[in-house]
Amino acid sequence: MSFYGHYTFNCDENRPAGYMLEITSWENDADNYKTVPIYGLELDDVKFLVKFFSHFKSCSRNPDNFGNSDVNEETNARIMQVFKETFIECPPSSYDIFADFKETIDEEYDIQDIVYDIIGTWYEGEMYRVADSFNVFYVPAEIESKFHDLSSLLT
Repeated sequence: MSFYGHYTFNCDENRPAGYMLEITSWENDADNYKTVPIYGLELDDVKFLVKFFSHFKSCSRNPDNFGNSDVNEETNARIMQVFKETFIECPPSSYDIFADFKETIDEEYDIQDIVYDIIGTWYEGEMYRVADSFNVFYVPAEIESKFHDLSSLLT
């Protein structure tokens, strides 16, 4: 299962307690905005994700950033290095949840898949999306889905 699969839910599934991180990203020319919510995180998980995906700001402002950069072996190697450094400097606390990330460090798993899982697709497979903003919320208790109460309206 992908990392993103741990945090995506059907309309009728409850959302777990803990921190929720929203990452908003866009494609190469500041369009096609997408916000991905990630639920049930520990604070250390949020710190790790924000620190790592902060490197996906637009490379037009800082060539060390990865947002809007070409998807190629050289960029992927740089992303993997930043990923490993971030994991060591700011390790996530939910190691069971972050099994895919741990595997990435151990086995040099395709870093593109992890980036894809979190900030979504990149423009025609040629450029990485730009991580535009991060919002953090604390959810003190599980959020119960009420979708099943509305399902009759959809038929």
